[in-house]
Amino acid sequence: MLTIGGNVARPVVIRIDALNALPMHTITTRTPWAARASYTGPLLKDVLEWVGAHGQAVIFSAYDDYSVTIPVSDFNKYQVILAIKKNGKPLTVREKGPVRVVYPMEQFKELQTMNTDSKMIWYVNQIFVR
Repeated sequence: MLTIGGNVARPVVIRIDALNALPMHTITTRTPWAARASYTGPLLKDVLEWVGAHGQAVIFSAYDDYSVTIPVSDFNKYQVILAIKKNGKPLTVREKGPVRVVYPMEQFKELQTMNTDSKMIWYVNQIFVR
């Protein structure tokens, strides 16, 4: 389950497969933790629009208690996705799923930093807009 709340018109608790109702996008990239792979999921800007979000930042929390705050501007500038598939198959916990934030690391040199690495949170279970 994924909880989306905070400064949103429609707070939701949804099953991961409900994200399939949104248009899917694929990013093929390397990450510091994995070889080059294709990640698929909705754009984060579409997810935020879907729930009527109004805010400047989003706090992502994970099952392992890690959390990170990401400015909404990243989602428009870099087409960041909320990945639910890797190489066409649903993300498993073993592959740092079932939901993870993925940036197009290889498309933008400025993303190839530890700051971006820290934003690519996995095991996402809560999204809070502020």
